Amino acid sequence: MTHRVSAAFAKDWGDAHECNKNNKELQGTPSSNMDLHNNGVGRNLELQNPKGDCWGMCKDDANDPNGQLCWIVNPPQGKQCSGN
Repeated sequence: MTHRVSAAFAKDWGDAHECNKNNKELQGTPSSNMDLHNNGVGRNLELQNPKGDCWGMCKDDANDPNGQLCWIVNPPQGKQCSGN
């Protein structure tokens, strides 16, 4: 989305689903922290490599033990999300 539209729009769109029906942010829950963190990682990967393959870059990051993406369940290579 950052590649097709803009980083600002991608942030607004990607973060919007982290609100409940009363438009209150769900930040602080493990899954929302993971989503918000990983949304930012994806936007930054695209901004740093605007002509790159964003799916490929995310896949590479996920497989890199020093990558930035994180999981809350069954993390590969110990990449457990902390309290981001």
